[in-house]
Amino acid sequence: MALRRLIIRSWVAVGATFAIAAGCRDFSLALAPPQLPVGAEQLTPLPTYASWWQATEQCSGFHGDMSRITWFAVPNHTSFIYDNIQYDGYWWNG
Repeated sequence: MALRRLIIRSWVAVGATFAIAAGCRDFSLALAPPQLPVGAEQLTPLPTYASWWQATEQCSGFHGDMSRITWFAVPNHTSFIYDNIQYDGYWWNG
């Protein structure tokens, strides 16, 4: 009986893991970042971004290296479509 419970719990754990992973819309096994929107241009962040970054770190308790981020903008657009979904912004942790 104990073996049966262990097997059932194992399958529940495996099922839960897959359900959680499937629920994460950004869950992907892709090695390359998503294609940039048409017209995207790399930009150098304004000095204000650094102060916003620091304020966010202080508020959230999380810390990161802003210099590791490559910033892009799509001129004359406030949103863009990626994977048939409209976004105002998007990040990729690659």
